[in-house]
Amino acid sequence: MRRWIVNVLSIGFFIGISLFIPSRGIAEVHAQDEKPTCKAGVHLLSPSDEHFKMAADLVNGSDGDYCWATLVVLEKEMTTEYMQKISNLSREYHLQIIFRIEKGFTASGTWLMPDEKTIKTFISTMSTIIPASKDIYVILGNEPEHAAMCGGCTPESYADWANTALDLLHDAPFHTVVMLAGHDVYSPQRPPDYYDARIFMQRMYEHRPEVLCKIDAVASHSYPSHDFKGSGSASGRFSPRGYEWELELMKNFAPDGCKDHIDTLKVFITETGYKVGPGGVDNQTAYQQMREILDYYAHDDRVAASTAFVFIACGDPYTPFAIAGCDGSTLNGVGQAISEM
Repeated sequence: MRRWIVNVLSIGFFIGISLFIPSRGIAEVHAQDEKPTCKAGVHLLSPSDEHFKMAADLVNGSDGDYCWATLVVLEKEMTTEYMQKISNLSREYHLQIIFRIEKGFTASGTWLMPDEKTIKTFISTMSTIIPASKDIYVILGNEPEHAAMCGGCTPESYADWANTALDLLHDAPFHTVVMLAGHDVYSPQRPPDYYDARIFMQRMYEHRPEVLCKIDAVASHSYPSHDFKGSGSASGRFSPRGYEWELELMKNFAPDGCKDHIDTLKVFITETGYKVGPGGVDNQTAYQQMREILDYYAHDDRVAASTAFVFIACGDPYTPFAIAGCDGSTLNGVGQAISEM
């Protein structure tokens, strides 16, 4: 059942939830109908309330509204209190969230494979809150070509989980836009630790071709090169336009009845950007190349959003990618380009 419902069990529940919502009267507590007016966005890692505000100020700029942010949410974070807080912040600062659903990770930093419980927990919790948007955007995990990103999954085991997750999310009591994980197209072929993205996708789609008929959009990690400093105007698999290669591959493997469906799918570039500083590019180069990338996306009707990685981060390996540094005080060249879109 693909529909959106705000389920208010009682007046007491409604008032209780509304207490979490800053500077809003009870009459205003509902999911917003407005659609994003821009494609710009950022990728958030464990954001504070202030980071939400700063991210919104950057991506919405002077004339945007409800622009985009990709946010990782772990199973343990899928509580009514936390998810309502995220919804309230998204509503207050006019951000459209793309949720990347994850199980969690081990003490050594290896990501666990999400499972049916992860999806059911997400659905159950989202059914108890007042969402910021009538459309709930969901990404199923991240870069499964890397065993360390998915608990040692194989193309087949990821496909099985994704197929189940798609069915569960499409039957949720709210409207979902569900995407498979973004792929690392630069991953080497060294199984079981790494799979080449083309080989991984081929095995995944051959095992569960029906997932291509069920997805609502495409998540892509379209970085400019393997060292994060390539040309913004390059094309092909290893470029900021890598999503075009992915769409062709998906269409090749889609069942005959779904090939036209692939042509209709919007693309969400949930990771892109530059490494700025030592080992990367300087700020001016990052600015010029990112402007070229964002301009291309702006004129491609297939692209719905691009959330550059990453907004604020402290410490390796993320510091060179941090658009607003460690504390949000200074934008690098990527951030400057986003601010002008």
